Amino acid sequence: MNYTSFAKDLVLKFLQEAFEQSEFYESDDIQVNELEDISNQQSPGADPEDAKLINDFQWSQNQDDTKIFIADSWTENLDRPEPRPALILTRGDVRWSNATIDQAQEQSFGTGARTYTDLLSSDLTVNCFSREGLEAELLANIVFQTVQFFAKIIRSRTRIFEVNSVVLGQEALVQSDSKIDLTVVPVGIGLYWQDRWKLTIPGETVKKVEFNLNSRQVRQSGIACPVRLD
Repeated sequence: MNYTSFAKDLVLKFLQEAFEQSEFYESDDIQVNELEDISNQQSPGADPEDAKLINDFQWSQNQDDTKIFIADSWTENLDRPEPRPALILTRGDVRWSNATIDQAQEQSFGTGARTYTDLLSSDLTVNCFSREGLEAELLANIVFQTVQFFAKIIRSRTRIFEVNSVVLGQEALVQSDSKIDLTVVPVGIGLYWQDRWKLTIPGETVKKVEFNLNSRQVRQSGIACPVRLD
């Protein structure tokens, strides 16, 4: 498994699917792509005015049609009159949890092979960029709520063990040459997943097996019984 991209690719795909829908809110209910089984989850903080704004953030695989960039890098031209908002994912450290003694899970008495398991954790940051501070805050709020509301779906679809520590950060200004280019609001996400591996003791390869048959079947009084030849 490629630990450096597993968690980031997972959340990236999830956000792309979510923002691909034309509407996040239908009345006060969140509806995201195929998540129909919990589509009636209530959003206590949903604002009817947000529903109109969220439609302006529809994502598309076609870079010319998409209204928002969702990727792990941003190539938008900041010189264009109205650069589109973006969600850019960055990955933090990946760590072993050392949740068990020696990370051992089981051992085969026949082969001596040992199976190990442990939890890994990583922190992801979804950086919500926009020219407007309020728009960046709105995007961050959408990501903040969506990841929390659908954490169960993220776990059920993947090998993610737990989604926690969803944190909505403070707004910050991105400047270049004394010019304010963008506003960014980060959303932090903590992920845990399990990995398992096995170490097998090398064995000897048997090249030749010899065996001798030293008995035969004879019939005596209607009963078959073995008779030794030597």
